[in-house]
Amino acid sequence: DIHMSLTMSVSRALMVEVGEEIFAIPLVGIENIIRETNDVLDKLTATEGTYYQWHDEQYQFMHLGTALGINKPVLPGEKNKAPILLARSGEHRVALFVDGLMGSREIVVKSVGPQLSTVKGVTGATILGDGKIALILDLGVLAREGAAMQSAVEEQTVEAQAQDNEVTT
Repeated sequence: DIHMSLTMSVSRALMVEVGEEIFAIPLVGIENIIRETNDVLDKLTATEGTYYQWHDEQYQFMHLGTALGINKPVLPGEKNKAPILLARSGEHRVALFVDGLMGSREIVVKSVGPQLSTVKGVTGATILGDGKIALILDLGVLAREGAAMQSAVEEQTVEAQAQDNEVTT
């Protein structure tokens, strides 16, 4: 008698570091990995809702740790560079600034329980070689969330400007 779990699949993913945590991002949506300098990242992280230009494409820029509520961006030293993942989901493009890369590997995707299924951007989990669990992120959700956060920031800015105009007139 053979019992097989139907809730597992195998996929290739890029393992990334965010603060003390490790996350898996499926390779399927990742278009490119770029390393950027302190100066460029400093400008990108200085304000909310910035875009990263790569060739003639615009990518919504976000620091993954900030988006997940884990940590604030830590810029690389003067001579160092830090990784940005250029990813695409449908018409959404996102440039994810991560703290570190740990290479790509085959992962066994396990569905998560009800506690984590409500967490936005998490599609499953995988067990690492050392027994730790890494959550698998959904690039599509992150890209759409980034776009939603972007429009919310723009709306707040417009409202603030409108209120300023009312006060000054």
